[in-house]
Amino acid sequence: MRTLFLSWVFSVFFTAAGLAEPPLQVNSGLPAELTAKDGSGMLDQVVVEAFRRIGRAVEIEILPPKRGIALTDAGQRDGHYLRAIRVIDAYPNLVYVPEAIANATRMAVTREAYPAIRHWRDLKGRTVGYWLGEQAYTLSDHGLEEAIRVPNPLSLLEMLQRGRVDVALSDFAIARATMEKAGITGLVIHQPPLERVPVYLCLHKKHANLIPGLIQALKAMIQDGSLGALCPYCQESLNFPAPVAIGG
Repeated sequence: MRTLFLSWVFSVFFTAAGLAEPPLQVNSGLPAELTAKDGSGMLDQVVVEAFRRIGRAVEIEILPPKRGIALTDAGQRDGHYLRAIRVIDAYPNLVYVPEAIANATRMAVTREAYPAIRHWRDLKGRTVGYWLGEQAYTLSDHGLEEAIRVPNPLSLLEMLQRGRVDVALSDFAIARATMEKAGITGLVIHQPPLERVPVYLCLHKKHANLIPGLIQALKAMIQDGSLGALCPYCQESLNFPAPVAIGG
């Protein structure tokens, strides 16, 4: 009993001490459908809650993606979200929390009653659009012609509704959030995803000591339903099947 009491005292002490420290400066470059300057976006709330569970307060900042991750690598910011490992590895001073918050996906969105799209080859002969934030698209790698680029996810889905493109390529969470926020109906997101890549919260290496606690916090959030409550599209993306293999 005495041991349990002392453990509780130490837990309360360290949590209080952590909250007394200056807030960590954490940034994202994801679109307004998922993030917000006041920290009220779906993903912002996930990050805030994860840090809260380890006794640390954070301040959310929305920055252009490349600037945000560069400032974090330079130690001028404390953390950045969400990024794939291949991107994080290009920055020598960054470490990541190895518990995926979501899967970044490449999914085909079409109008209703459109033939199923299950593989990149199904896009051949189609007019394809994507928004500028999705710089990872390399359609030429899949033998496809250059796609039509638009400035943001909303413009892309509106263009699809008007029939100016046959297929819109988008991340699942961004597409769903955009459709919900704008009241867009009559569109279908095809499964499985064309691509599926886990994405993570990354930190400047000076905060590497926070990683074990954040891993446990995120695992607990998945298990107790907090992740799904705060960002249902994040939770849903983690459950997606793998893309269809070549020849599948």
